[in-house]
Amino acid sequence: MVGLHRQFIRGIDYVNINRKDVAISIVDSGRYANEAVSSQTFIYVGQGGNPKISGTRVEDQKLEGGNLALKNSMDLGYPVRVIRSRHRVKDEKSDIRYIYDGLYTVTKYWQERGPTGKFVFKFELKRNFGQPKLTRELVSQPANLAKVNHYHPNINKEMQSVTEQKFVVDYDISQGKEKIPIPA
Repeated sequence: MVGLHRQFIRGIDYVNINRKDVAISIVDSGRYANEAVSSQTFIYVGQGGNPKISGTRVEDQKLEGGNLALKNSMDLGYPVRVIRSRHRVKDEKSDIRYIYDGLYTVTKYWQERGPTGKFVFKFELKRNFGQPKLTRELVSQPANLAKVNHYHPNINKEMQSVTEQKFVVDYDISQGKEKIPIPA
């Protein structure tokens, strides 16, 4: 997810714009109880206090960090990139793949009690119009896709190498808006 999401563990990535933290991307990893409302709308559970993450104690989520950044994105009308995980099981092996799903807008947020009895923030996100839909059929048909190589800068110099990514659907999902093309 290099270029799409800079956080390694947190599901909400954000930047500071004019002294306000604004969300730029979220990852729907399956560690929280996110729920699809329709093919164009889903509810994203905020970050923090998740007992599924080792070493984390159960507590109320706070309107800070990524949660505050998602609220600020809603207030300012800034879109958020959504990346979804897909779990595959093949030949008794499982792997997780991350797929860029497009730009979404946060339309509302609220706080409610979660399954652990603690308060969680929930954010409603709606997919922006005019984007191509990334379908399962397209992703699963290698004939439609191209192989590309990606450089991994976080590996030690001795271990740095160009590694082969399985397949790419789009060479630049930012459609020229980023300085460096972002393949997906």
